Amino acid sequence: MSDESASNVTRALKVTVLAADNLYKRELFRLPDPFVVLTVDGAQTQTTKALKRTLSPYWNETFKVQVKPTSVITAQVFDQRKFKKRGQGFLGVINVQVSQHLNVQTGGDGKQVWQRQFMHFWMLANCN
Repeated sequence: MSDESASNVTRALKVTVLAADNLYKRELFRLPDPFVVLTVDGAQTQTTKALKRTLSPYWNETFKVQVKPTSVITAQVFDQRKFKKRGQGFLGVINVQVSQHLNVQTGGDGKQVWQRQFMHFWMLANCN
């Protein structure tokens, strides 16, 4: 397979947004209602449910996305109550380059392929 055709191979990937811990508390008297916006290459947007008043949310929500070797999966954490005000609800972000953790050309056998932890944030993924 040529390099150009290899970079165009797409696979279904199950991404589980598991949890976060010790999120940033932006206000003195209230806790955030965090949720995650998951995107692949700026598209295929998926959103978790917002959890009420917590700095350590546990979502455990799985999304199926299509990825290429060049894909970047972005998970942004926001506070739902502040989300509508521009820039006010942002709590954090992680970016994962798929090719650093998964060979998209060969796929996988359905087992856990990688787990990433950044800023006390966990995502799991496996290839179908």
